[in-house]
Amino acid sequence: MHPVFSKISLKSFSILLVGVLVFSTSCHRLLEDLLDDLEDEDFDLELPERIDLTQVGLFPEGVEYDQRRGKFLVSSLTAGTIGLVDDEGNYEPFIEDDRFRSTIGIELDRRRQRVLVPVTQTDGSYGAVGAYDRRSGEPIFYVELTDLTPNHPVFTNDIAVDKYGNAYVTNSFNGVIYKVTRGGEASLFFVNEDFVPPAGGFGFNGIEYHPDGFLIVAFSAQRALYKIPLDNPEDYRMIKLDAELQNPDGLKFSRDYEELAVVNNAGGTDAGNVLILESDDEWESAEEEGRFMTGPEFPTTAAFRGGEFYVVYAHLDELFSGNATFDDFAIVLVDD
Repeated sequence: MHPVFSKISLKSFSILLVGVLVFSTSCHRLLEDLLDDLEDEDFDLELPERIDLTQVGLFPEGVEYDQRRGKFLVSSLTAGTIGLVDDEGNYEPFIEDDRFRSTIGIELDRRRQRVLVPVTQTDGSYGAVGAYDRRSGEPIFYVELTDLTPNHPVFTNDIAVDKYGNAYVTNSFNGVIYKVTRGGEASLFFVNEDFVPPAGGFGFNGIEYHPDGFLIVAFSAQRALYKIPLDNPEDYRMIKLDAELQNPDGLKFSRDYEELAVVNNAGGTDAGNVLILESDDEWESAEEEGRFMTGPEFPTTAAFRGGEFYVVYAHLDELFSGNATFDDFAIVLVDD
């Protein structure tokens, strides 16, 4: 073979190989994007109205729905695991990590195929965030947050992810929101003493990201929602509402970001509800579009499935009253 031909062939082959790899990667990304777009569709003929979950001492504070598995993800305030729940209420452990204490909120980062988990110690002495592979449950990173606010209590509660893969984590015992990059580097995103709750109370709670570049955060102590811009967090403002909140806990946007579900745990009283809000001014204000009364089930957080919201009945009042063996939980379709 002529040496020049060999060089040309080798070069051409290299270019072709790179092209194939780029094309394959692009196709993979396109497929992932297509699957992401389809994930808010549920092809079941009928969505279940209620899934009863009988699991002794589970107390599932956080919930998400994984369309590809066809199962809900639930956290556990007591067991410190992330489990899977099918439509028949069958439970199986999914993510188990020796570093877990209590797991609170859950964020399914579909674009990066990760499950993000806030981890805490309920006495306020420890906080962390773990990222795990969506398919296998294997750890990607685990970062402790406690030392970022030395001599201050930490209760890492809920988590949201922006379009770049940065995570934002609420601290319910202090006026702090943490930021954890896609690679697991942690810093303080928002610190404000005005948001420090009274002793024994909860401050920042549920959190959601809006693609227009801001966060919406529940502030339980004030029964309020706040809008916090990512590019200028000190320019925060309280969202004007036409409805009264009852101890707002978890938040969940619909897939088109037009509706926001606010889960009001109401301390486990009859006033517990899920409020559906809509806004026509970039969430400077919001109006009630629906309300689903849960009753004294201590609802905590919501998931979005097939165009509908689901709420988890966590019954934390049973735990707080000393009934650690309570076993009657549920994931319920929000009929507003």
